[in-house]
This record gives sequence, C-alpha cells and structure tokens, in this order.
Amino acid sequence: MPHKNIMTKIGIRFDDITPTMNWNNFYKIQKVMDELSIKPLLGVVPDNRDDNLKVDTENKEFWNWIRKSQENGYCIAMHGYQHLYKTKRAGIFPVNHFSEFAGENAVLQNRKILAGKKIFDKYGVNANVFMAPGHSFDKTTIRILSQQGFQYISDGYGKHVYTRKDSPIKFIPIMSGEECLGEGYELTTAVFHLNTCDRNMLRNCEMFLRKNQKNIVPYSDFFRYESGLQSVGERMEELLLANRLRRKMQKRRIARRFGRN
Repeated sequence: MPHKNIMTKIGIRFDDITPTMNWNNFYKIQKVMDELSIKPLLGVVPDNRDDNLKVDTENKEFWNWIRKSQENGYCIAMHGYQHLYKTKRAGIFPVNHFSEFAGENAVLQNRKILAGKKIFDKYGVNANVFMAPGHSFDKTTIRILSQQGFQYISDGYGKHVYTRKDSPIKFIPIMSGEECLGEGYELTTAVFHLNTCDRNMLRNCEMFLRKNQKNIVPYSDFFRYESGLQSVGERMEELLLANRLRRKMQKRRIARRFGRN
C-alpha cells in the first residue's frame, strides 16, 4: 500500500486491445471500472497480426467502440503497429530481448509508426501516447515518435513524469511491483494484460482496483504533470527495476509453458 503520507497517483493501463481480444475478461473488468469511475489507458494495436492476440471472435464494431470509449474519458495509446517482433533487441529498457522496433532502421520504424497513425486517423481515433510491444524500443523510435507528433510514452520506471536528455517526449512510468506504491512516488501506472488472465488473475485485477480506488486517477490527469529530466541515479534505478521485471516475466512464461499458473 502507499505510504501514509504519500498519495501516489495510479493510472490504469490495458495492453493488447484488438478486435479479437478476450472480450469476456475485458467486459468483466470494465463493469468494475464503471462502478468505480475509473478511466484507463487502452493500448490499441492498429493492425494486429499477432496470432497470440487472436483470442475471441472479431468484434466488427471495434473502432466504433474505441471512439466511444475515448469520448467517455478513456485515453487511447498506439500500441506498436502489428505487434510482431522482428528483432532480438531489448532497446532502452532491457525487459525483453525481442522487439517490433528496437534495432530496426529509421526508415522502417518511421513507416510503421506512420502506418499506425493513418489507421487511427481513418477511424477518427486520436492518440498522443505510444506504448511499444514488449516494452522494447530505442532512441530512433523516440526521435521518430516526436517527429510524428507523439507527446508521451507509457513506459520506464521512476517516481515522476520525466524526459531524457535526447528527446522532448515525456515518459509516464509504469509499475514494477508494490515498491512503486511506496514513499516518494508521485505517480505510476499499473499494467494489465487481460487476454491471458485466468479466473484468479482476473479476481486479483478487480481486487487491485478496489483496494487502490482512492489512489487511482483518470489516466488523462498525468498529462498535466510537469516533467523533470531523468538523472543518472534515476536511470540506474530504472535499469535495476527493468532487470528485476525481466526475471519475473521469464518465470511467468516458464510457468505458463508447463501449466503452472
């Protein structure tokens, strides 16, 4: 729980939002969010080609639903382009050693980001936030995102909204365990992947939302925060947390492989 003297602001983020996502899981959590007046960030894949994200029957009204969700206060992020991992590069945050962007040349990265934006524009969806599949992207990605008009990246670890010395893009940190709800944390983002949630995980998600209701704010509130330049010490702490999260995710993947959820 947050320190008694600190009201850490928590944003809620859902990854892998596609026409074929696990709608049953999402609707269950959406019912809780409606009850608690929670307005999350939805990471929408513009042109999903990842078979792992094809969980349910395609929702033909998907883009209408996204527009209405945005009108109702949900924030929309562009979650990569096709959610296909093309390289074995970790990028800036060494959480995963695979990427849709990190290690690709600037021309190809620009082509993907521009193609994703065109799909959003086609369906009347606005997004000033980007989140990379696998949390993996590099300095080239950041530069192109800035050139294409993105203002925020949902990623990184820290106690406040920050910028890096090489870009005006603002980073809105994500959560890495309960330590990010401790003393000194101005804000953080709790990340959920509902496609792979079993009954227990779904119940844990609901419990998290209810337990931290007083700290949860509309994700759009984070856009009003001033950013500070990330220090060397903060960067080192970020790398340590990224490595810790990578080990945790590797254990989860092994457990799923052998049916130990």
